[in-house]
Parts: sequence; C-alpha cells; structure tokens
Amino acid sequence: MQSPCESHHSFFYGVPYLFYWNTTSRNPIIKVQDSYNIIRFWAHNGLLILGLLIAALNFLVQFCAPAAYGKHAPLKVTCPVEVRLSNIFAHFIPGLLIFTVMYFLSGNNLLGITNIILYSLFTVHYLFRGLLAPLMFRYSHSRLSARIPLTTFLLNTIYHCTNADFIGSVFYCKGYFYDPRFIIGALLFVIGLIINWSADIQLILLRTSRHDKDYILPRGVLFSLISCPNYFGECVEWLGWTIATWSLAGLIWWLYVVSVLGTRAIHNHNWYKDQFSSYPQRRKAIIPFIY
Repeated sequence: MQSPCESHHSFFYGVPYLFYWNTTSRNPIIKVQDSYNIIRFWAHNGLLILGLLIAALNFLVQFCAPAAYGKHAPLKVTCPVEVRLSNIFAHFIPGLLIFTVMYFLSGNNLLGITNIILYSLFTVHYLFRGLLAPLMFRYSHSRLSARIPLTTFLLNTIYHCTNADFIGSVFYCKGYFYDPRFIIGALLFVIGLIINWSADIQLILLRTSRHDKDYILPRGVLFSLISCPNYFGECVEWLGWTIATWSLAGLIWWLYVVSVLGTRAIHNHNWYKDQFSSYPQRRKAIIPFIY
C-alpha cells in the first residue's frame, strides 16, 4: 500500500494546512483525532485569524503615522525604558526563547530534517536580530516608550507561537526536502538574511561612537538603490520562510512584517528627503527600481 506522500503528486499536496484534524486520503499529516487536537486546531487557527486582523489594522495605522521611536520619536517620551534591553525583550525572548519552547513542547515531529532546518533558520535570524544587533547598534535615542516593546513582544509571541506550532508538528514528505518550494524558500531566506545583516552592519558603522547622536546619510551598494535595504532584506527573508514552510502561519507573519517594515520604510524615505537636500532622487524606499 502506498503512503499518502507517494500516492498524490500536486503542487499543493504534501503540506496540507489542516494538520490538527484527522487523517484522510489527502492528508499525509498523521494525527490522532481526539478532543485535545480539536481544541488545538481551533486555538491555532483562531490565532491565525487574529494575526491577520492585526496585520491589516497595523498597516492602516502605521501608514498614516510611523511608530514613535528612532527617527520618529517625540521630544518627550512617556514611561521611558532603555532601548537596548527593550529590543532584546521584544525580539529575542519571543523570537528565540518562546519559539524554541513552543517548538519542543508542542511539536510531534521535532527530528524531521526539514523541520530542523526550518527551526535553525528562524532562530539564527533572531540570534542576530534580537540579541547581537541591539548590543551593537548605536542608537540616536537611548530611551523609548515602554508601550512599544510591550506591544511588540505580545504581537511577536502570537506570530512566533503559531509558526513554532506548525513546523514542530508538520510531517513533511521525504521528497519535500528537494521540492522547489523548499529550495526557493530557503534560498530567499538566506539571501534576505545576508541583505539584512549587511545593511544593519553598514548602519552600525555610520556612527563612530555610541555617543554620536547625529544622523548621517547612508551610502554604499545597498543604499544606492533604496533607503531601507535592512527592511527589504527582512521582508525577503520572511517571504522565503512562507514559501519554504508552505504555511498560513508563515504567510500571515510575512504580511505583518510587511505592514510594519513596508510602511516604516516609506516614512523613513520621506524623512531622509526632508532632512538631506542632497538626498539621491533616484533612490526608492524599499523595493529597488520600483517603490
């Protein structure tokens, strides 16, 4: 008797999303149908719906006005907290610690080679984004409002838990390791990671000391095309993640990332043009040659 992975060959087959329900002839994800899995099914998909609504709302809010930190911080900050610790709290804890706990506690296929690779890609990103980058950056403002890291922490936790829950439990078919979705997605993730890290390092090197608070016009290969290559790189990363995981959790997380970084890139681009009269007019905000 053929296994489900061997008996069907379609682009959408092999990673069906409703893997917390029961096994059918079109579902190679082996699960036991009991009350726990039904509860987990609704909890998982309920968080996805919530995450999608948050992404849409966030896009509308931040398109109208940027989040009040960094370049767009007000002169007086209410309930200030230290910026480095805030970024570690908001990104490293949910992105690496909570993600790891969720992956190992809820996962049913922790040792699948595809699952391990996906887990490693996610945590490598947050090792840099959540820990190394905050320690290296020379911030223009040493304080920000406490509501920003608290909100970011809560939202990141929602999105990261759904992604960890998915990749910790999904049973990818063996051939999926060679599937175009996995190969293209992983390549996009790595390319985006390199762009993101390279741009962040360039921004770090702009200021000669941590006491330097002046803004300097970014230059270099990446910045010759767009104002925010670090944001572009991260959007490419999570697009790759969405394709590689082939999941709604990945897609909704990517939409949220775009709602945050895409809108902020536009505000940053306009800010640069206002602040620097010599700002290159051919530079785009976040997508080279396009926008």
